[in-house]
Amino acid sequence: MTETRQFVVYGNGSVARLVYNELTYNSPHEVVAFCVDKEYVADTLIFGLPVVPFEDITTLYPPDSYGMFIGVGYSKVNKIRESRYLEAKALGYSFTNIIAKTVISYPCLKLGENCLIGNYTVIYPDVTIGNNVLVGAACTLDHDLILGDHCFLSDQVAISGFVKVMPNCFLGTSATVRNKVMIGRESIIGAATSIMEDVEERSVYLCDASRKLGVSSDRLRIV
Repeated sequence: MTETRQFVVYGNGSVARLVYNELTYNSPHEVVAFCVDKEYVADTLIFGLPVVPFEDITTLYPPDSYGMFIGVGYSKVNKIRESRYLEAKALGYSFTNIIAKTVISYPCLKLGENCLIGNYTVIYPDVTIGNNVLVGAACTLDHDLILGDHCFLSDQVAISGFVKVMPNCFLGTSATVRNKVMIGRESIIGAATSIMEDVEERSVYLCDASRKLGVSSDRLRIV
């Protein structure tokens, strides 16, 4: 049986609120507070819980009594989330993983810490996921995939087998990666983009936007 623990969530945005809901309603754990850097404390309460400065966190919620989850998005190619994770770890905080109940995975999954895996994601055998990784809903992670630290995958991302995704990458909604490809660190793969070859580090790939027709819908002839 998993031990019940109390957690502070770093963040005050949509990812932090998702983390709160997952820990509150889909785990045995309890969220007791939120924290952010002092300059970003906007609301004093979220879900009725206090929002406190990160600078004061060890005094208010010491690491020998509380865990932490870094609930931050992919800003600055995940560097903010990486920085706060490393800082919290240096302060002595422990972390947990959030794996939705509908996730399908295998015992051979190698999973780091401070990871969130969204609903209906399928993870095939021999996948390695690093630390501080967020995987959205309905993703497909095929066999022998290595997903590096501090990556962020949006919903419905599909990655084929023998792929290596280096740290701090972002893959947008419905991005697709073919097998035996390496994606260099700090790369951004936009929504609905298909990757068919190796990606150099710090690359940006965007799918062409849908074309708007020069006719209104009431005048469109459907053949």
